[in-house]
Amino acid sequence: MTGPQKQSQNKQRDHNQALNEFFQSCSEFRKTDTFIDAMRFVARFTNYAPINAFLIYTQRPTATFVATPSRR
Repeated sequence: MTGPQKQSQNKQRDHNQALNEFFQSCSEFRKTDTFIDAMRFVARFTNYAPINAFLIYTQRPTATFVATPSRR
């Protein structure tokens, strides 16, 4: 195996390991109270896309109302 091939193989292995660690962390996070609180928060904001409600949660987890530009 040549140097570039070995480097490519090592890079692929590191990439796979990083992805495995990421997915393991996500799986563990889904069992936490923080995740459950976030999902309850998202469920309350039915007029928003879940990702947008989650972004609101990350900025202000105690929000009970969010004004859009047209509601100001």
